[in-house]
Amino acid sequence: MRFAQKLRNTLLTGAMALLAIPGCQGGEPAAEPSPRAESAQELGCFMNLVPTMTSAYTPAGTVTRSGVYDASYEAWLAFDASLGSMWISAVTQTPAWIAYEFSDGPKKVNKYALHYVNGNITTRAPKNWTFEGWNGSAWVVLDTRTNQTGWAGHERREFTLASPATYAKYRLNVTDDNDSRAGVEVISLGRMELIGCATGGVPIWTRLQGSAGGFIRVHDLATDPAGRSYTTGMTTGSFSGPLVGVMDGFLNAYDWNGNLIWSRQMGAPNTITLGYGIVRNRRFEEIFVGGFTGGALDGGPLMSGRDAFVTKYRYTGVRGWTRQIGAPGASTEGYGIGVDAADNSFLVGSTDGSLDGNTRIGAYDAFVTKYDAAGNKQWTRTVGANSSSTHARRAAADDAGNVYVSGWTSGALDGNVRVGTQDFFITKYSAAGVKQWTRQLGAAGGASYLYGSALDSAGNVYVTGYNQGGGIDGNPSGSGIQMFLAKYDPAGNKQWVRQFGSPHGAWGTGIAIDSSGVYVGGSGSGDLTNPSSASTQPHTFIAKYDTSGNLQYISQQEPATLGGVEKYGAANGIGLDDYGYAYLGGFTEGNLAGVNLTGNPDGFVMKLRLP
Repeated sequence: MRFAQKLRNTLLTGAMALLAIPGCQGGEPAAEPSPRAESAQELGCFMNLVPTMTSAYTPAGTVTRSGVYDASYEAWLAFDASLGSMWISAVTQTPAWIAYEFSDGPKKVNKYALHYVNGNITTRAPKNWTFEGWNGSAWVVLDTRTNQTGWAGHERREFTLASPATYAKYRLNVTDDNDSRAGVEVISLGRMELIGCATGGVPIWTRLQGSAGGFIRVHDLATDPAGRSYTTGMTTGSFSGPLVGVMDGFLNAYDWNGNLIWSRQMGAPNTITLGYGIVRNRRFEEIFVGGFTGGALDGGPLMSGRDAFVTKYRYTGVRGWTRQIGAPGASTEGYGIGVDAADNSFLVGSTDGSLDGNTRIGAYDAFVTKYDAAGNKQWTRTVGANSSSTHARRAAADDAGNVYVSGWTSGALDGNVRVGTQDFFITKYSAAGVKQWTRQLGAAGGASYLYGSALDSAGNVYVTGYNQGGGIDGNPSGSGIQMFLAKYDPAGNKQWVRQFGSPHGAWGTGIAIDSSGVYVGGSGSGDLTNPSSASTQPHTFIAKYDTSGNLQYISQQEPATLGGVEKYGAANGIGLDDYGYAYLGGFTEGNLAGVNLTGNPDGFVMKLRLP
């Protein structure tokens, strides 16, 4: 509650209470670790620490070897994350060894894994070897394996060290293969992994968005495959020109190296404007921002005391159009934006009025408004419950034009039964605005908040957020705040719900999906892989799940600091590129990853290598 109160006391009142930072509503009670969290601790601590290599020296570290069959089978190909390539050693060289050295210092390794890939030629699989660490003057044997036979043509085997080891350089030293002749005839290795804890990952780069004496927050982030990142939020300072209103929204674009390409501010005199949600289209050429304003943006009329808006920009920074929607005498606030394959955009949020011909049901109703690619409004729909408040926070649209509206409610929506004091919900509409179904779920006796949604290629919808006071859908109860991730199929059938937390809290605020799995970005206090860790200020994390709900790892970054004291930091958006990198956007009250604070808080974007 601390930060939300600070915000309201500084500038905003009334409906701005809806801008409470994720994790701050109702305080930050501690959460008890659950049996599922114990499993998460084990899984989260085990990830491949070696980056996806593109040469013997890039993107980081150094790959060396005893020899190579020919240039087509260089040793770095055992670290390129592809099972279609391999290292093949020089013929009749014993021992045959392959090594990797970290460029940023020693790393603790708990396990290592070997993936043999060479079709039916299994004689090239390693049979006897030692796994070793370099202490600066000699190789130290960490693990010894003998008589490793019976390899399949494509097989991964994982080996646990008796004691975790911490070295900057490790090698596999093979003294015999599965050929009947003594010594090494030739070794083939498709992939080698050095497996350790993912916590404390160092970003590739971090950029702070600050203004001296100003207040800046990043509320959401979008990326494209080439590594460009786009952020939106709110500021009391200036990026590309003078402040227009009391507080302005913004849209910033960065290249893959973190250089600011362009910046645009959105505002109206004597009032507030906030960007809250951002999405880019399927061609990666258009960026859509959703938010709300107390004025008339870009020549559009103000329809109420506060209007929701959507604005469209080209990737070059040229604005296409802006649209506002509101109800007389009401407050209508936009928080999320989705876009389908035809560039129809879907603005979602909440209203306390009868919006666009719809009759208000509760104290606040969620809404979704569809615009075509030219900005022509197609329809508006609302969802709510009597004597309750329902707030939409995110939208995700599929290629057929269906849109999934998600958020939270204190009521029972569309015949559902409320589980907690406040539940998360998902409502699906067709391209024509026909409601397909509504689902809601929560934790008995607790409040749930939803801040992220995304669709996979099969049309399944995933949502993330956090809940207070209990387990959702049979997950073990905790006494405090736990992050959740839920999956529903296109027909609204719940597939699974997962949760994790620490004794000090975890908040999920964004989702990104690629062919390998589901990535949740958020913030956590303490070490999320260690339930006995001490409390810290919230700091960022990425958790990866497969599409079956199995936790793959948790990677947590270092907290922000100022004057040697940890400071508050929150991630509010996550994106991916096609090169194995993730991007987080949010805000910080301290220096972050070696970059100094300018205002308080500053927005940030950071780029991180994925395991």
